Amino acid sequence: MKKNYLIIFLVFVICLDALGQTDPVLLDKEIDSVLNTKATSYKDINDILNGMRKDTLDLLYIIKRFDEKDYPVGGSYALNMLGTKYRNISEYSKAIDWHKKALEEAEKADNIEFRVFSLNMLGVDYRRMDANRTALDYNHEALALAETVKDPSLGLRRSIAVSHNSMGNIYLLLKQYDLAINQFEQSLTIEKSINNELGLAINNQNIGYAKQAQGQLEDALKYYQESLDLNEKINNPLGKIICNNSIANIYIEQGNPKKAVKLIEENLPKAINLGDKYYIAFQYINLGWAQSKLSDYKHAESNLLKGLDLSKKYNIPSAISEAYYHLSELAEKTGEYKNSLQYYKMAEEFDEKISNERTVQYVNDLIIKYDSERKNSQITELASQNEIAELKLTRNRNIWIISVATLILTASVLYLLYKQRLNRNEKRILMLEQDLLRTQMNP
Repeated sequence: MKKNYLIIFLVFVICLDALGQTDPVLLDKEIDSVLNTKATSYKDINDILNGMRKDTLDLLYIIKRFDEKDYPVGGSYALNMLGTKYRNISEYSKAIDWHKKALEEAEKADNIEFRVFSLNMLGVDYRRMDANRTALDYNHEALALAETVKDPSLGLRRSIAVSHNSMGNIYLLLKQYDLAINQFEQSLTIEKSINNELGLAINNQNIGYAKQAQGQLEDALKYYQESLDLNEKINNPLGKIICNNSIANIYIEQGNPKKAVKLIEENLPKAINLGDKYYIAFQYINLGWAQSKLSDYKHAESNLLKGLDLSKKYNIPSAISEAYYHLSELAEKTGEYKNSLQYYKMAEEFDEKISNERTVQYVNDLIIKYDSERKNSQITELASQNEIAELKLTRNRNIWIISVATLILTASVLYLLYKQRLNRNEKRILMLEQDLLRTQMNP
């Protein structure tokens, strides 16, 4: 493993001077600080390295240093950050590779917090690819593992919140929106308790999506706005892009496509600048959809096709499906009925890939399995508690019996001693009386 990291690092190191990484002296100083403490929690490591995790080469160097010092916990942290960087530019295969390496390091360190963190990251990677069954497996494993810890650390509590959020997304897939909202609210409760505003923003966004799917557009808009306010407060560019796109989507559904176009056109350059192809694709698709509502068919088709091309290139089935649906609607409006039918069939085909009956059944089975495991765990814990209570009761009963027996024995001994003393006294009195009588009889 050390050899692999060294090779990767050497491939990149030749361009160090050109890319403006962190000052090498400062970077080494921060790495040494982590190595000196041998921190085992996400928070303790992140407090030191947070400013160093934005550059790919910095992360590769950190991974190399930690590997040389046989520090797998730190390695897992840096590998997870590297995987997330690749996911944020829609390089999902690379993201998965790095997150799997992070999981290996966490397992090597036998660190539950980073195992759960890595499993959740893999779940997000696969969900972004619409590989829902695999995503569900990872998220379920993360949540089940996290719940084995009775007194979770701050980082683990954050991961439990992420796991609940992922379970909420599972219910969204099943179109069980009330159940999804329940999971998101559980996640919100944890995020509030640890004061994680990013987590609050994400869950508010998710609840807004569920409300929108239920047709509660005004409520959805309130949650999207709450999420946007939080993202602006913490200056999260990606979060702001996601919220504005969702708000634009609401405007379209409310019959105000002109307002939606204005918002998306302001938002699109920012999304392009960030480079996350997943959200860029949806920006183009929503823009094309809004333009088609305004009868701007030429620009609508152009933007829908741009979104479709990006979705195909980066393998985003949900975006492909949505683009085809809107292209079908557009073709129908322009009288191209043959193309409309063809686009519709292709949309249905990709929908089938995303959520066919087998997938939905699998998700149902997984949820049942998860609930069953939780109940079994609770029953086992309850049985253990009952056994402990029974042992305590038996112990207390034995103590009571021994105490009573000791008391009776002590009382008996004291009574016998008292009787013996009483008998001796009576005998002595009798002897004295006899002596006195003899004296009187023989003056």
